[in-house]
Amino acid sequence: MKACVTASPRGLLNIFQADAIGGHIISLTNELLQRLPLVGGDVEFSLDTVKMFFNHGQRVSFLP
Repeated sequence: MKACVTASPRGLLNIFQADAIGGHIISLTNELLQRLPLVGGDVEFSLDTVKMFFNHGQRVSFLP
């Protein structure tokens, strides 16, 4: 049996990817741990987050 080790996942998706292949995470930031309860949550929260990123992109002239 091969073992997979993940170090320093960058986002929640990386946690789920490691879990899907039976991998172990050896380091995880507190910020990511605090986000885990948000998974599967309110769609409005997700929409607000997307709008926030879009508005920020417009303010810094990254988006038209």
